[in-house]
This record gives sequence, C-alpha cells and structure tokens, in this order.
Amino acid sequence: METRPKQDLFDLSFSKKDFVRTLSYREFVSSFALALLLLSVYAVLDYYNGEDWAQNNGKAIRLTFLCILPVVNHIFYKAEHKRPNNFMGRNLHDYIFLLLFLAIFKLKLFFYGSSFTIEAEGVFSVIFLIAGLIMIIMLFEMAVALLRRCLNLLRWQII
Repeated sequence: METRPKQDLFDLSFSKKDFVRTLSYREFVSSFALALLLLSVYAVLDYYNGEDWAQNNGKAIRLTFLCILPVVNHIFYKAEHKRPNNFMGRNLHDYIFLLLFLAIFKLKLFFYGSSFTIEAEGVFSVIFLIAGLIMIIMLFEMAVALLRRCLNLLRWQII
C-alpha cells in the first residue's frame, strides 16, 4: 500500500487544492447571504443617518460588520464541510464575499439610478489598488489565523 509523502505545515496552509476541490454552490450561497446581510446593515444605517447614534457610530458599525462577516463566513464553511479552511482557502473565500458584496451594491445603485466609481489614473494606479486590496485581505486573514490559534489554545475550535 502506497503512503502519501508527509507534507509540512507550510505546504498545507498555503495550498488552495483542498478549497478548490470542495468549491461548490454552498460557498457562493453563504457568501451571497452574508453580502446581503452586510448590504442590509448599510441600508439601515443610511436610513437612520439623521439620528445622532448613526452619525456618531455609523462608520464604526460599518467597519465592524465588514470585519465580522468574513469570519462568520469561515464559521459557516467549517459547519458545512466539517473541517476548517486553510489560509489560502480563507483568502479565496474572502474574495468571493467581497466581490459578491460589491456586485450586489453596484446592482442596487444601478436600480436607484446613481453610480459608484473607483477612479484610478493609469495602469499603475489600478495595479496598486488591486495589490493593496490583496494585501489588506491577507493581513486580515493573518489576524484571523492568530485568533484561530489563540482559540485553539483555549480549546474553542469555532473558526
């Protein structure tokens, strides 16, 4: 009987093979549902924009939900697949979530007749914008990995 060669932790955590192998509609549906939830939170905050609490805490609430919902997305992944996602899988899952949120947000603005544009002058600005977004998501996922490690030390394996 042939045994698989032992891989080190670095190969396992940065491999996207396990995530892509199990990629199905479930990842897109859970990301879509959480993107709709984030959009609805933003809509509620826009509705209450005239209130003092919304003016004082609106940006903090938006940023908090934007940071919490990708983690909830990873918790859904673990519940659906009965195993935690690795680093690259979490990154790809975050890109799916962010792209679905931006697509739904752009569709909402299209129906309202307004627009949302990201201006970038030249190719280097676009490359810098994309590279910056990738770096932000990777730094966020490194923080999630540290949180996951701390929770594992406490034997709380929820992510």
